Amino acid sequence: MELILLVESKPGLENVRAQFKQWRRSRGKRRAIPEFLWVSAASLYPEYSLHRISKGCGSFSTTYQTVCSNA
Repeated sequence: MELILLVESKPGLENVRAQFKQWRRSRGKRRAIPEFLWVSAASLYPEYSLHRISKGCGSFSTTYQTVCSNA
């Protein structure tokens, strides 16, 4: 019997949401969002709308719009 592993090339919204949640629990106050989280969130666009990404990750949609337009 073969075991087949499916590897996501892009993280899903739930995965990125969990990454943001973990970062918020472990960070100090008033820290900038790390680059790897911006990259993860930007990779969700255009599969997900900017509104859905920002609501899911708890950040501002205008910031995502800037990041996604530069991606």
